[in-house]
Amino acid sequence: MEYIKNLVSIIMPAHNSEETISEAVRSVIVQSYENWELLIIDDCSTDGTVQVIEEYLKDSRVRLIKTDKTVGKPYYPRNFGIKESRGQYIAFLDSDDIWLPNKLESQIPLFKNEKTAVVFSNYVKFVTGEENSNRVVKGPKELTYKKALYGNDIGNNTGIKNVSK
Repeated sequence: MEYIKNLVSIIMPAHNSEETISEAVRSVIVQSYENWELLIIDDCSTDGTVQVIEEYLKDSRVRLIKTDKTVGKPYYPRNFGIKESRGQYIAFLDSDDIWLPNKLESQIPLFKNEKTAVVFSNYVKFVTGEENSNRVVKGPKELTYKKALYGNDIGNNTGIKNVSK
């Protein structure tokens, strides 16, 4: 696969996400690392999700891709997005989640270690409107291929994969 060096392809599945997607998209737009493309894969939404997304298409780094059918599972639009991605790196962000502004800037330099294929981090799990719902979920300090075969310790929205390795 041909890819654009140092570009991060961020894949965001969306299905009836009208209420949450703006905040998710804004968390990408304000990233301090600016070499990214955001592929929003609309999985046949029936609410105003597409209209909200269209507001962000002014930024040439944001692309809207529509699936031809809904499967109801996020793997389908994610795989759709992977096929359309152009970046050396692939990251996932769900349409109801957000990133801190320095997420990419903090993680991309870790790929300088040639043995590093995936970078991931801890994350905060929260529920809107619930007091004291912020809970830090800690990932392992290191994850080997063998350990990964027995379970996924990586928070999906924290991981970035270098597709050139």
